[in-house]
Amino acid sequence: SYSFCTLLERSIMGKKEGKSKSGGKGGKGGKGGKGGKGKKSTGRSKASKPALNFPIPLAMWDFEQCDARRCTGKKLERMGKLHTLRLNQAFMGVVLSPNGKKTLSPEDAQVVKEKGAGVVDCSWARLEEVPWKRMRMGPERLLPFLVAANPVNFGKPMKLTCVEAIAATLYITGFYEEAHDVLEGFGWGGHFIELNQELLDGYAACSNGEEVLAFQEKYLAESKEKCEQMVRDRQKMLDDLYVIHSDDEEEEEAEAEEAQADTHMENEEVEEEEEEVEEEEEEPAQE
Repeated sequence: SYSFCTLLERSIMGKKEGKSKSGGKGGKGGKGGKGGKGKKSTGRSKASKPALNFPIPLAMWDFEQCDARRCTGKKLERMGKLHTLRLNQAFMGVVLSPNGKKTLSPEDAQVVKEKGAGVVDCSWARLEEVPWKRMRMGPERLLPFLVAANPVNFGKPMKLTCVEAIAATLYITGFYEEAHDVLEGFGWGGHFIELNQELLDGYAACSNGEEVLAFQEKYLAESKEKCEQMVRDRQKMLDDLYVIHSDDEEEEEAEAEEAQADTHMENEEVEEEEEEVEEEEEEPAQE
């Protein structure tokens, strides 16, 4: 079976071949029936792109609002895993969009399998510049809470690149192998699933968007409690260290005072002995 991108390319090639059969310069007087020197169609479009080699159709609308050299979507296109769409080009797969009313869930698996998954590559700071109404797309979905693993935003919630967003979509809808495969070629790619393993497995075990949101809220509440407990444990540890340190200081002070008292007593004894010696020396002199 072919993805919609492959079928689209074949349609374009078919139209070009049809035009080429009208035959260039070969119509002059019908010389020997030779239609002559018209250019033969190569069967390729002018902007040749690598053939798609991914089992699930992946697509992207690119508004060139980010650095093309660091764009993970562009890299996927170069790898033959994703197709870049024109503005007015339709894509009926699941599309991750800030305009989505529902959260992505395993309920979307059939659409992803048949139609694919798509993303809109644009800056969150420039969403108002995107002509959403001119874009024809399938069901729009929101991603649940996830943490970025890309080098620019590592550890930050929801600061995902295109490839991370696509991998999350594939994993949550049950395409685990494809989720790992799409991250290949990115040195940090494998860390995305590792970093979000508990979340991704939890979302993938849900039935619909409502359950995904419920799992998300439970996870965040437990994470908050864990963080607060860590803060409490750390404070208790510091308090215990302070108490131990205070006890040590008191012991040291007591020992110092005892040593000082011993020294004082020794000095007094020495002074008494010296006085006795002096008295003994004075007695013979008086006799």
